[in-house]
Amino acid sequence: MNDKNHPSSNLTFQKLMKHLSDYSLTGIHPSFASNFNTQQLKIEIARLGGITHKEVVHSRQHFGMLKFPTTYTNLIQSGIKNDYSLGYTNINGFRASVCNSFKWYDIGLEQETPLELHPFCVGDVCLDKQSDSDTSKAIEIVAGYVKTIKFFNGQFIIVFHNDMLANNAKGQQWRALYEQMNSIVNS
Repeated sequence: MNDKNHPSSNLTFQKLMKHLSDYSLTGIHPSFASNFNTQQLKIEIARLGGITHKEVVHSRQHFGMLKFPTTYTNLIQSGIKNDYSLGYTNINGFRASVCNSFKWYDIGLEQETPLELHPFCVGDVCLDKQSDSDTSKAIEIVAGYVKTIKFFNGQFIIVFHNDMLANNAKGQQWRALYEQMNSIVNS
């Protein structure tokens, strides 16, 4: 199995999900199995909605699981309104060539869809690799993207995984990096 998740039946985990959704923008990170199975996706969305008591309208796929047009069609059919999956899996940069959100245009149907795409430009794994695990280099890379994005009045979206912020030496470095990134973005 490709997914490494806590069981959604775990009451402690449910309380954490509910608490986070009360104070933050949250969404679903669908399982690998749901990527080609709309019924499974709907089950997972309903489960999350039942735990958080909120409509689930935001999504981000696993790296490498974004398949055109299947993924987006399945998300629309499942009630998702915003997706944050559009970005490169092996390099940093603007996969959509833009730093603002936009409606997905279904070429097969020749129409704009209600699904809003929010492209990300930096992924933690790529940033770690590109900077040779040097957080000073990583900050320089991020600062360059932030400068460009601010010039175009865009959105700086980064993908960070839990394990990059783990309670170990590397996690401590990346938590400090994350705080520095927030300072750069908010300056």
